[in-house]
Amino acid sequence: MSSIDKLTNKELKALFDMPPKQAIEHLKSKGLHIGWDWTDTHALAHARSFTVAKMTALDMLSTTKKAIEQAMTDGTGYKGFENTIKPYLIQQGWWGETLAKNPKTGQLEQVKLGSNRRLRTIYHTNRRTAVMSAKYERMKQATDTHPYWQYSAVLDRRTRPSHSARHGAVYAHDDPFWSHSYPPNGFSCRCTVKAVTTKQAEKVGIKQGGDERVLGENGFGGNPIASHLFDKLWYDKAKQALGQKHALQEIAKDMASDVRVAGFLAWVRQSQINGQVQGRTYGVGVLPQKSFEKLANETGLDLDELSPVVGFRDKVITGRKNTRHTAHNDALDEVALQKIVREFGKPDWELWDTQNNNLLLVYKMPDDKVIKLTVQMTKNGAEVISGFYQDLNSIKGSIDGNVFAKIQ
Repeated sequence: MSSIDKLTNKELKALFDMPPKQAIEHLKSKGLHIGWDWTDTHALAHARSFTVAKMTALDMLSTTKKAIEQAMTDGTGYKGFENTIKPYLIQQGWWGETLAKNPKTGQLEQVKLGSNRRLRTIYHTNRRTAVMSAKYERMKQATDTHPYWQYSAVLDRRTRPSHSARHGAVYAHDDPFWSHSYPPNGFSCRCTVKAVTTKQAEKVGIKQGGDERVLGENGFGGNPIASHLFDKLWYDKAKQALGQKHALQEIAKDMASDVRVAGFLAWVRQSQINGQVQGRTYGVGVLPQKSFEKLANETGLDLDELSPVVGFRDKVITGRKNTRHTAHNDALDEVALQKIVREFGKPDWELWDTQNNNLLLVYKMPDDKVIKLTVQMTKNGAEVISGFYQDLNSIKGSIDGNVFAKIQ
């Protein structure tokens, strides 16, 4: 066991300059994902979920996740986690080698389930990711005074050469380098990052840009931290930039980027595989200004206290509601989902449902179809709570009948 694995909550706070409870909250915020192997889930969606390869029971995943949270909360660390979870997994038969059916191929395979080594990997990977997630958020909040970040590797025989090569490198906090190289970069990665001032960055030589191939061996295939925090970071940035048109345009552009689209579609697939509504959301765009003002006005909320960033509810694409729309042949497909995330702030119609007091965003599609999204203001902010295909003539009829009012 490395020295960092033995750190207490007090030592973690000193090392990362943040309360351990923030890291625990990040772990608690993750949903559950069933996967057969570590490549099953796109990196951007993986970061939003708790998953253990070949652990295919949701109750077992939930119990394992809670055991890690408890061990981090009470300060017992890995030993506390092991003492709690090992007897449970053995009792459930998730231990050692066995024959199991691969859900992707339907074939029986000899697989390795639980082991002492595996438990260490499960615990330390999730603890480390949670700690670095909280650190990422804290550093983002301090970019006014510390706009540069410095990569720091543990330089010993166990450090990957590609990680050692980045040791000491300094990049702006919003440089693309961090979108693929913010640690942990793979299992057992011990690298960290520290925030530095402009003056400190100049002393070591500021580097612009990064070679995306350098950390290609990282094992996660992308940055698990940035993706996990994207929604909250966009919320904070939009709140700070409210009224600054250019800033909001930049946020909208980023949220419609190829990386975000890929992450959203992977999150959709993950949610549908899980098959259960977990109350998760994924940020899909920024409300058009007229719709934002209308929503705030109708709900009696102050614009200065709201964010125009909209989350997409998992209940729209999984669970009973999705089953019903699938049966009616009007459920959203991948074509519709891509259009939503790429063109969210540019609907063909911005409407107010006068009967249900909801905001509607409507996007025209081929063959006289439209995508109709219902947006509500919830305690967590604006969210898409419903979405499905509808006939174009039905929307026009509701407008002509004053059921749907165009937002002026």
